[in-house]
Amino acid sequence: MAVDNIGNVLQQNPPVNAEKIEEKEYSILNLGPSHPATHGVFQNILKMDGEIIVDSEPTIGYIHRAFEKLAERRPFYQITPLTDRLNYCSSPINNMGWHMTVEKLIEAKLPKRVEYMRIIIMELSRITDHLVCNSVIAVDSGALTGASSARARGRNHAIALPARGEDVA
Repeated sequence: MAVDNIGNVLQQNPPVNAEKIEEKEYSILNLGPSHPATHGVFQNILKMDGEIIVDSEPTIGYIHRAFEKLAERRPFYQITPLTDRLNYCSSPINNMGWHMTVEKLIEAKLPKRVEYMRIIIMELSRITDHLVCNSVIAVDSGALTGASSARARGRNHAIALPARGEDVA
């Protein structure tokens, strides 16, 4: 729900204590986006009542690094490191998009084998990107907790659980 529309939504669906909500003054807190090298690019715009989160507008996929401005003043062979860093999981896709553009400009002809290899690399990169990004968004949004990661490592080892038939103290 957009932060701007909260007042409209409250008017359409007033809560039980509607008089109380209209009197309060809320703060807007921009949480994120987190750095792409640490986790996914996940931003939350929070509507706060003191320390209590009243509403949240998540933005998934927010990223802008002024790539175009950086590329304007560089020769074509210095742009590949920039495309490498646009998305750390699918950098081959970004690189090949740039390389194919340059090849088209200089009218380079490549063997079919190169084209097939590029497609394979880009598809593997795309699959990896989807797996990593979905996992990271799940972690950032709280879908995975310490208990679920402990189960993945071995429940009885990470959490001291009694064996079957033992008494619980």
